[in-house]
Amino acid sequence: MLIGLVVACAPPDDPSPLDTATVLTAADLDAASGFVLLEGLVVSSPRTADDRAFFAQGADRGVRIVLGDILDDLPPPVGTPILIRGTALSNTALLLHSEDDLRALGPAEPLLPTPFAEDLLPFVLTSLPDVTVTSALDPAGHADLDALADLGGLFGVGPGYGRTGDLTGILDGTRISPRSVADWTGSIDPLPPVEATVATLKGVPSGTPVQLTEVTQATPFDRSGRTAVVQDADGRGVWIDTEAWAAAATSDSGSRGSWLGEIRHRDGGSVLRVWTPPTVDSTGHAPVFSDEDTDGALVRRTVSGLGSPDATGQVPTAEGPQLDPVFLDLGDLPDPVSITAAVRGSIPVRYGVLGIER
Repeated sequence: MLIGLVVACAPPDDPSPLDTATVLTAADLDAASGFVLLEGLVVSSPRTADDRAFFAQGADRGVRIVLGDILDDLPPPVGTPILIRGTALSNTALLLHSEDDLRALGPAEPLLPTPFAEDLLPFVLTSLPDVTVTSALDPAGHADLDALADLGGLFGVGPGYGRTGDLTGILDGTRISPRSVADWTGSIDPLPPVEATVATLKGVPSGTPVQLTEVTQATPFDRSGRTAVVQDADGRGVWIDTEAWAAAATSDSGSRGSWLGEIRHRDGGSVLRVWTPPTVDSTGHAPVFSDEDTDGALVRRTVSGLGSPDATGQVPTAEGPQLDPVFLDLGDLPDPVSITAAVRGSIPVRYGVLGIER
């Protein structure tokens, strides 16, 4: 009933250059440009966590409404039928310039979500019953679900790791973002992280929040400033990826402490995705070198039969391992070359070259 009501209404009468806007529905927006007037919409969300947008729903898809100014009084309550004018953007979005360019056409009424299906169109309000969160929330509020869609963080709320419930939210790509705690029927608080050492990490399921203790940062951070190896006193190591914070500016190789993150077991090796700086308790041990090419180990090797660097800068060797420029530029290497390196993965083995003996 709401959609029919909105379509029947005329555009606003107030004088504005936007009165010449083309009248469209949400389905037409992807192919549109310039000023447009959208009809057949119902507000489907409050503002996103960054305060820059909200969503409205058409007959079979949604629209991201991007706020071109502060516009404190927008959006109207969820379920409000609206007419809205603005500049068409790519990816089913509309830039709203003024509060005068949105008109509420009636009171808010309950807006029911569409059951999730893989062919749903962008920004639809949808629902998934009985899902479990199978990974830690990352800094963007993203997490994995045991379902065909995953969890998004557009509105700054979301259930924590290990919780089960019914999920409602806005579909963005392959993620569903709950709009408030009311969009999740289970517990919000995550299960606590698993206390682990490097020796026990392989037995921890991928996606689990982990408190990794009693490790020393055995390498500097790589050239991107976010990846390094931490190591226990016996020389077992694991790669860390800091992703969301300036690791190189806040943590130094040689420090001993604990790291809070999420373990991911990948084909290229295991990675601890770290959300916050480590808790440092002392100076750590000297790096321990290994005779085996195990993921996360530090090694000293002489390799020969070097090939030409590929598009990523990796250099193949006759022995099989790839030399990876994650720490150093590998241009003009002697052949053979003696290196110190951090091992990454097992199929194939990659040497993250830390030092070169010339």
